[in-house]
Amino acid sequence: MKIKSKIAKATLLSLLISTGTFSIPFVYAVQKLPLLDLSTSFQISDASEIIGFSRNKENWVIAGIDGDEKSWVAQYTEKGEQLWRIFPIIEGGGGAGFITALAVDGEGVVLAGVSQNQLSITRNIQAEPTPSPTETSAPPTAAPSPSLSPSPARTVPLVNPDNVIPETSKPLRENIKNIFLTRIDNSGKLINAFNTENSRDFIPISIATSISTKSTNYFVVGNESSAANESRGGLYLFKSNGSVNPLTFGGKKTSFKRVVVNSASTITVVGSSAETLAGRAVAGKVDGVILTISQSNGALTKVLRSSGKGATRSWDFASGNLLVSGTSRSGSLREGVVTSFSTKGAVSWTTRFPNTIQALANGKCIAVESTTSEVRVYMVDSKGKQSKGARIPSQDLIALGTTLAKGCAILTATPAGEFRVSFR
Repeated sequence: MKIKSKIAKATLLSLLISTGTFSIPFVYAVQKLPLLDLSTSFQISDASEIIGFSRNKENWVIAGIDGDEKSWVAQYTEKGEQLWRIFPIIEGGGGAGFITALAVDGEGVVLAGVSQNQLSITRNIQAEPTPSPTETSAPPTAAPSPSLSPSPARTVPLVNPDNVIPETSKPLRENIKNIFLTRIDNSGKLINAFNTENSRDFIPISIATSISTKSTNYFVVGNESSAANESRGGLYLFKSNGSVNPLTFGGKKTSFKRVVVNSASTITVVGSSAETLAGRAVAGKVDGVILTISQSNGALTKVLRSSGKGATRSWDFASGNLLVSGTSRSGSLREGVVTSFSTKGAVSWTTRFPNTIQALANGKCIAVESTTSEVRVYMVDSKGKQSKGARIPSQDLIALGTTLAKGCAILTATPAGEFRVSFR
């Protein structure tokens, strides 16, 4: 199984929302941009593939796969110094497997993925604050309960929504039938893990945490595959008491990409669907979808469909203020799309980027990848107006984040397989 970091392609013609059709103020983004200054960027070492990254205060947590197909997670400073790197599946005794989703919150790092065996936290992992860390282990300790520890009596928001961009089209190997979710503290030590049998061929893609005074809930979305070219959206709720509640949405033509915890008692999931969801029929060839789901019982309470006649649409990224981004394709026309919604579901502004195969938006940052493998990054204001644009030629876009100084961080890959984090 190979975890891929490319996102689907495509075109926005119109936006169809469950309450009606809206006229949208499109802004075409065609500017001649200067080259991005790469003098402050840093390269990620010993990586054959990158799953994603997320900011942890002033540092960056990055998950990837090395040349031996071993999944790792590491923390870097903004100057590129590696503070620690660990191999959670190996350290947890998981056997073969892959990390497929990454998130950072106020308590540390949360990872999800699939493995051959259950992960067991039987010892502490000592982090080595060097660019090339080596493992040292503390004396073995008793394995804790498989439930996560209760959170402190306060609410801890996500520092930055996870920027995981994995995609897979191959079925799981027969012996990789365990789903894990594990937490790592800010020093790089594994501190707890969940495990559940993967009877539905589920691949985790995105994680969001909801931490309250009573408990910590982990919402993991991804896709279940029952046959070739078939996909159901999956939402797995990992509760702090150790229980796991899997929910499925759609039948054969629904794909989930991101999950965001709202301030209310709901979560938002974005993705694509070519079938009816909650009574809302598909309007285009494939519609981009935004789902509102109850945190308490998993009920689907609202569906927003973005569509165009004969168009293939997908929402691939979302942040807490309902800024969503994705792609649209109609015939030979391919576009990246970024849309900002109000809390009531109305469109505030929309920007589309022609000749684009990928679009990501995070905070006040937008990054797109053109059909000619050029990455462009912009700052945007509350009305979608772009400024401070720059470009990186001959690069593939993997992920986008925001810096502590309210700038942009762009994770890219070269055709030669080198991975780099650059700043704007």
